[in-house]
Amino acid sequence: MKIAIDARLYGTKNRGIGRYVKELVDGLIATDNDNEYLIFLRAENFNDCDLNGKTNFQKIVLDIRWYSFAEQFFVSKKILAYKPDITHFPHFNVPYFFSGKFIVTIHDLIIQRFPDSRATTLPLPFYKLKLWFFKKIFLRAVKKAEQIIVPTEFVKNDLLNLCPKLKNISVIHEGYFKLAKEETLENFNLPPTPYLFYVGSAYPHKNLENLVEAFLLLRHDFHCHLVIAGREDFFMKRLEEQVKEYTSITFRGEVSDPELAKLYKNATALVFPSLYEGFGLPPLEAQSFSLPVVSARSSSLPEVLGDSALYFDPQNIADLTAALKNIMFDEPLREDLIAHGLENIKRFSWGKMVEEIKEIYLATPSFPRRRESQE
Repeated sequence: MKIAIDARLYGTKNRGIGRYVKELVDGLIATDNDNEYLIFLRAENFNDCDLNGKTNFQKIVLDIRWYSFAEQFFVSKKILAYKPDITHFPHFNVPYFFSGKFIVTIHDLIIQRFPDSRATTLPLPFYKLKLWFFKKIFLRAVKKAEQIIVPTEFVKNDLLNLCPKLKNISVIHEGYFKLAKEETLENFNLPPTPYLFYVGSAYPHKNLENLVEAFLLLRHDFHCHLVIAGREDFFMKRLEEQVKEYTSITFRGEVSDPELAKLYKNATALVFPSLYEGFGLPPLEAQSFSLPVVSARSSSLPEVLGDSALYFDPQNIADLTAALKNIMFDEPLREDLIAHGLENIKRFSWGKMVEEIKEIYLATPSFPRRRESQE
């Protein structure tokens, strides 16, 4: 079977989806000796993908930027020239007129549920046009796909609420990145302890403004710090500017994997206040470091974390502040959450995800061809 994968986002510099693509492709390279794979990459990550001498895998340069107009016109032509039996698009942005059989992974419905103009640097008219276009692409992708892969039951149900007639959705949990726990780092100064930790982006749905407000209330009763790590884009810099007068809040920017491991290892707890997550990788990473997790009771997070987190209402500042106080003052609670967290992460594995996705690939040719009427 000839399987094409749009791996242009391969690599951790592309955040969560980049991690997903990397773990999928690397896992297939390590385990599949039978099928033929076409791995489409950009020039910037072409050499990062190591085929380890596997002759049933071929890397192909497809140096077209994600979310661009060029993507709509040239990606299809390039991929279909190789005549794959099935193509896997690991994100919703399937070219609108793609005519081959394809599988799509839908990680979340943020573009449908959180069309927030604060989450863009574009002028409002251009943002509205871009959002309209993305929604069209999204709906076309899920209605034309042979199979849809989602990371949680929450995303499946959210998608069915949007498109009730879909019947081809497979829930396949993702894994979490196992960072090295022991690293000697020179010139890396840990923040003052004790500190609460957040890692991720600063998009509006991540709810960091509420986290900051709750933390400042906590500071009235307890001397501690809040450490925020994540790429210093427009949104992170905007937040940093808003709280620059508070020396107890530290921004560490985008950190390396060893630095991230160090920050997890020395924190009191990870706080994850997001309003919407399709899966949520940082809480699982934190649990692998025996770090208790304080999480929003929202979207997929209770499904992924089960009874291994201390939950709060992310829209309620008082509830969030109370949760932060509990985690700081209650050592038995922290120990209990650590134990439950170490059990919880046993449910998730990139290797298991790769095997389940490969089963979808192999089963797809036997599925009936999707009909236009389903649109």
